[in-house]
Amino acid sequence: MSKKDNPQLLLADFSGVPYTHKLFEITKQFISDNLDHIKAAAIIGIQLEQEIDPEIVKKAAALHILFFSDLNDAKSWLSKK
Repeated sequence: MSKKDNPQLLLADFSGVPYTHKLFEITKQFISDNLDHIKAAAIIGIQLEQEIDPEIVKKAAALHILFFSDLNDAKSWLSKK
């Protein structure tokens, strides 16, 4: 069975990393390039209070990427995918 037939979940921890538009674009490109292999992605360590462009959150949701501040919440969401 190929990986394409068995998409995986992705958990990315960006704790301590300034989350910029450039970092989002790199993350989005990685996920877009690997859509056949990724079922859903959870990103933790980003303070949602930071000024994140609402369009970034909207685009991320379309790619099944959600932002979490808590590791356990991210794991719980991924486990349901």
